[in-house]
Amino acid sequence: MTSPRPEDADLGRYYPQGEYVSHQAKAKSLFDRIYFMVRKRNLEFKHRVISARSRPGRLLDYGCGAGSFAAFMKDRSWEVEGVEIDEKAALIATEILSTQVLSPERWQPEPDRFDVITLWHVLEHLPEPEKRLADFYRALRPGGLLLIAVPNTASHDRSHYGGDWAAWDVPIHLWHFQRLSIRKLFEGCGFEAAGEEPMPFDSFYISMLSERNRKNPFWWISGVWQGWVSRTKTKQTKEGSSMIWFAKKPD
Repeated sequence: MTSPRPEDADLGRYYPQGEYVSHQAKAKSLFDRIYFMVRKRNLEFKHRVISARSRPGRLLDYGCGAGSFAAFMKDRSWEVEGVEIDEKAALIATEILSTQVLSPERWQPEPDRFDVITLWHVLEHLPEPEKRLADFYRALRPGGLLLIAVPNTASHDRSHYGGDWAAWDVPIHLWHFQRLSIRKLFEGCGFEAAGEEPMPFDSFYISMLSERNRKNPFWWISGVWQGWVSRTKTKQTKEGSSMIWFAKKPD
């Protein structure tokens, strides 16, 4: 965990003043354009890994940003709901989804409501992850699936970049995960571990950001190369830059 860490009430001032690229509707920079080019394929990947484990049903995207993933799933016969802390992003998502996106404070875990709950790079930001996972357990139907994607501290690029690794992102990343810690978290909240999957594009994204942390003027070239190296290492070690961890609520 990040220590020392800001008080919960002070966390907001440590976030970037501009919008996260995942919270934007349009690209504003070269890096944003690269991100949007990759996003469509990443959405297809997310849909594929969920479809391999669950038929269409009711899905909650917790930390939905501007709603791109939720909208993608809605177009593929899923009934979707979203939760988002950023007010501007939530408004965009509400318009896209034609349903209100709630703030974390307003969302309440209705028992046995969802077939799938997803958190795409969200858990590391939550002050009380155990409490929130208990809410997800309550909100999932028996046999329901929880997907949590987080940076992986056992990855090659974490080792390569050390303190410049962009996915540390302190102090707004309060927690830092790998396989054992995720499984202990699942088990402590009553879930059964149900597999894992590397996120194929995150090695490039994280490596480019890490090269920018190193003040490399050719960050995008070096980032693409190092991302490819990291992705190649993942095939050997099964330790991706970011991992999706799957958990199941027992039947």
